[in-house]
Amino acid sequence: MAESGAGHRVWVHLGTEFLVVFLSVVLALLANDWRQHRIDRTQERQALTLMLRELRQDSLELRTYRGMLLGQDSAAAWLVTHVDRGDVSADSVRRAAVRATTYFNYRPTFPTYDGLESSGRLTLIREPDVHDAVISFFDVVVPYLDDLRRDVKSRSLETRRAQLRHFMPRPAPGSGAFSVPDGANAPGWTEWKQTTPLAAIRADHAYLGDVASLGVSAAWLAHRIDQVFLPQSGKLQALIRRDLGVDGAN
Repeated sequence: MAESGAGHRVWVHLGTEFLVVFLSVVLALLANDWRQHRIDRTQERQALTLMLRELRQDSLELRTYRGMLLGQDSAAAWLVTHVDRGDVSADSVRRAAVRATTYFNYRPTFPTYDGLESSGRLTLIREPDVHDAVISFFDVVVPYLDDLRRDVKSRSLETRRAQLRHFMPRPAPGSGAFSVPDGANAPGWTEWKQTTPLAAIRADHAYLGDVASLGVSAAWLAHRIDQVFLPQSGKLQALIRRDLGVDGAN
C-alpha cells in the first residue's frame, strides 16, 4: 500500500509540473500575442495618421494643379478663337501660347501606402471598409489620375515643341544656356520671343489644332479632379479620421 501511495504522489507531482509548464507556455504565448497586437495597433495608427497627412497635402496640390489646368484651357481657347481677329496683338497671342503650354508638374506620391504594399503589411488596417477603401483609392483612382496627368503633360510638351516654329524661349537670366523650360516653376518660363508673323501662326492649323486638343485635355482632367479625385480623397480621409477617432480639424 505504501508503494502504491508513493507512486500516486509521483504521478500527481508530475501532473502538476506538466500543468504548470503548460499554463506557463500558454500564458507566455497569450502575452506575446497581446504585445504583438499592441504593436500592430500602434503601427496601424501611425500608418493611417501619415496616410491622412499625405492625402491632405495631395488635395492641396490637386487644387493648385486644377487651377493651372483651367488656366491652360482658358489660354488655349482664347488663342484658337482670337488669333484670326484683326485687332488682336502679337503680344497677346504670345502670352496665350505660353500660358496654354505651361503645366504644373504635379505628381501624386503616397510613400506610406507604397511602403505598406511593398512590405505586404496592408493587413495592419483592421477595419474592412477602411482597408477596402484604401486599396481602391490607391490602386484604382490614383493610377487613373496619373494616366490623365501624363497625357496632359505629354500634350503640353508636344505642343510646346510645335510652338518653337513661331516662338523662341529665352534662357533664364544668368543661365548662359538655351533650354525649353519643363514646368511652371522653371526660371524664365514666361520669356518667349515671337519669331514669325501672326499670319504664319494663323495659317499653322496643325499647331492650332494641338493647342485646342491640349485645352480639351486640360479641361477634362480639371473636371475629373472636381468630380472624382477630390471627392474620393475626401471620402477616404473621412473614413480614416473616423477610424482614428479624430475630427476634421485634426
